[in-house]
Amino acid sequence: MKITDQLGCERLIENIEIVEPLPLELQSQNPVGVSCFGKPDGSISLSITGGVSPYTIDYEGVNTFSGDLQLNDLPQGLYEWEVVDANGCVLPISFEITSTPALEVEVRLEKPACPGGSNGELFAFPAGGQAPYVYDWDGQGSGELLTGLSKGTYNVSVIDSQGCVSLGNGEVIETAPEVRMPTGYNPSDGSVFEGVSNCEVDYELWIYNRWGQLVYQGSTGWDGFLENGQEAPTGNYSYLARYLFPLEYQIQTLEKRGGFLLVR
Repeated sequence: MKITDQLGCERLIENIEIVEPLPLELQSQNPVGVSCFGKPDGSISLSITGGVSPYTIDYEGVNTFSGDLQLNDLPQGLYEWEVVDANGCVLPISFEITSTPALEVEVRLEKPACPGGSNGELFAFPAGGQAPYVYDWDGQGSGELLTGLSKGTYNVSVIDSQGCVSLGNGEVIETAPEVRMPTGYNPSDGSVFEGVSNCEVDYELWIYNRWGQLVYQGSTGWDGFLENGQEAPTGNYSYLARYLFPLEYQIQTLEKRGGFLLVR
């Protein structure tokens, strides 16, 4: 190589050698899985050789290192990174932070829903971990008991005090309403004679006196009066109550028959 300055002076340089760095290589990598499902405490240690240091990895910001790198607090998953040396040469690397399976949360049906209603209840029982627990029902609730549920399946995740996550799901079903009919009735208390149910249901009610004569038919309950506006005499009466409700995509019918004592 000949070098000439502005005055015309020359100098000849010989035996110049162009060298290149060793290839950029992954010498070793050691991924460590998380301690439990959902806890971001995995780690990776890398050893890089060749190229021109310093090296960089872009993960939650630029990480610069000379040859060895240790990164902690990694969540479970597959990772694909690029190591870039000072010359811009790129070395792709990939690894996996593993995890044990999530513990299962037992979810019990505490209360079925009424037909077409939203009064079902589910209760979550964590299978392990350390209290206190934080519950998440997909944003629908944050306690161990989830209420006001209609028919369907509901998922829950539970995080214990160590940050470990357990998963579970429960199903709310619909059941026929439970109806109890009174065995006695006193109109003076201001109520009407009708069934008591755990659900809101439509019904039709027939009341008969001791001689089998119809004294009331309707869907709002009997107030203890006859059609002529007079008070019905005290004594024994019989009834037929017919309830209608949707269940399993069909209209179901429930009938109750019995007797009661009218007092004043």
